[in-house]
Amino acid sequence: QKATPSLDPWAFTVYVDNAIVFGTDVKEVRQRIEHARAAVEAAGLPTHEVPHCEGSDEVLGWEVLSEGKVRPKQSRAWRVMWSIDWVLIQPKASLNDLEKLL
Repeated sequence: QKATPSLDPWAFTVYVDNAIVFGTDVKEVRQRIEHARAAVEAAGLPTHEVPHCEGSDEVLGWEVLSEGKVRPKQSRAWRVMWSIDWVLIQPKASLNDLEKLL
C-alpha cells in the first residue's frame, strides 16, 4: 500500500468553484486561502464567505481527518471504487472519462 500523501505544511484541491486548503500549519493554511481569494477577486470573480475548521471535517463528499488522512465519505466510497474498477478493465480510457472519474 502506498503511503498517504503529506499534508504538511499544507495542500489544496479545487472542485468546480470551491478551493480547499488544508494542512498542519494554521498560519500557512490561512495565508494560502487569502492568496487564493485575492487572486480570484483580482480576476473579477465573486467569492463567498470562507469557512474555517480545525480537526476533522467533511468537505464536498470527502472526510478530512485530523490525523492527516483524506478519504471519500462512506456514502461515496462505493462510487469511487466502481469507477476505478471500470477504468481498470477498459482497454483504454479517454481524457474525458478520466475527468469524469476525478
